[in-house]
Amino acid sequence: MNALRRRLAAFDWSLLRGSSIVSMGMFAARFFAFLFLFLLASVFDRADYGFIQYVINTTLTVAILTMPFTQHVLARFLSASKDDDRQDKVVTNTLVVMAVLIAITLAIALPVLAALNRLSIGIVIIYIGITAFYGYWGLARGALAPGRLVIAYLASNILQIALAFLLINLLGFAEPLLALLIYGLVYFPPIIILQMVRPIRFRPRLELIDRETIRELLKFAVPIWVSHASYTLFLTSDILLLDFFAGQEVVGVYSLAKTFTVVFTFIPGGISTLLMPRIASEEGEEEDRRRRHGDLLRNVLLLSTAVNVVLFIGYAVAGRWVIGLIFGQEYVFELATGLMLAIAQILFGIHGVTTAYLVGSNRPHLETISRFVAVVAMLSLSLILIPRMEQIGAALAVLVGATAALGVYGVIALRGRRPEPEGSAAD
Repeated sequence: MNALRRRLAAFDWSLLRGSSIVSMGMFAARFFAFLFLFLLASVFDRADYGFIQYVINTTLTVAILTMPFTQHVLARFLSASKDDDRQDKVVTNTLVVMAVLIAITLAIALPVLAALNRLSIGIVIIYIGITAFYGYWGLARGALAPGRLVIAYLASNILQIALAFLLINLLGFAEPLLALLIYGLVYFPPIIILQMVRPIRFRPRLELIDRETIRELLKFAVPIWVSHASYTLFLTSDILLLDFFAGQEVVGVYSLAKTFTVVFTFIPGGISTLLMPRIASEEGEEEDRRRRHGDLLRNVLLLSTAVNVVLFIGYAVAGRWVIGLIFGQEYVFELATGLMLAIAQILFGIHGVTTAYLVGSNRPHLETISRFVAVVAMLSLSLILIPRMEQIGAALAVLVGATAALGVYGVIALRGRRPEPEGSAAD
């Protein structure tokens, strides 16, 4: 009991308050994102809904280079910069790198998609939209401005569901392309208004372009890119393989089940958003910082996991009933599929919080290892199971991949806690 009191007294409650703000905002924003996808599922048949999900997942794959560079690399370097000049230099050189990355991405993706007869204007619009949004995400996260980040995310998703309800549901323009255009364009108005009313102020200048800074950014980005590529393939390959082996109707049912489990990312996602820059910006002796960071990590993991366990019980009892009630029996997924996807999301919530701690501690290579192991395990099983078991095979592969990713961190933690012989004797 005394140990528990000491742990509570030493806990950084400002992080919890900040995380609560972010978590509640993320919860509300993702709730509206749920409504958007659920609205589409209620209007479109399974094949059209499967096509929409397929295009979204394709776009996420196209954004492998650009999205993580601002979301993680920019945020990390900004939060670790102690003066305005350094922050301006980071922003300036990030813009230079992003311009090159966008050009490379479009030069490769557009011809390839056209050759495969998969090019859609929706892919281009969504790519531009998420690139702008995650650029703002990196700025707000690095500037430790979670309020503006939440406002941008929440406002875009409110606008998204409002436009979808008006144009698709009320006016009857039930076209998949319109849904994709709404998905991509809604990011811009909130960001523009926020920058007019409550700007995040940086002064990028040509004279601040610096090869050494670009080299630092790129060096840090390499493991982040590998990790994000692994994450994206993990996130999208089950959808893409199901589309190939089972068709878009199956994708429609499975993707709705997968979307339903995003509820388990709300609390871990809010905590992770603030945990990484908080750890990166802290000063002090190395040993003292490691001890405080370890205590903080354990506390937030206990908090987020406890909340998710409660949510899981409700999901297991009523999830399929809710889907059938709202969308009809054609969208009801098998119980085993839903439970495996839910457990996988809970494990990835734990993984995400731990990853924020590791990236903030300047150890992004550990995340890269874990995600690479996860995607190899998941893809290997997917290629075997999906042709034979379709949705259940996909869900099982996702669960095994999530377990493998978290298992890597477990092995690293056990190795790090292994005592030296002298220490064992002293104990």
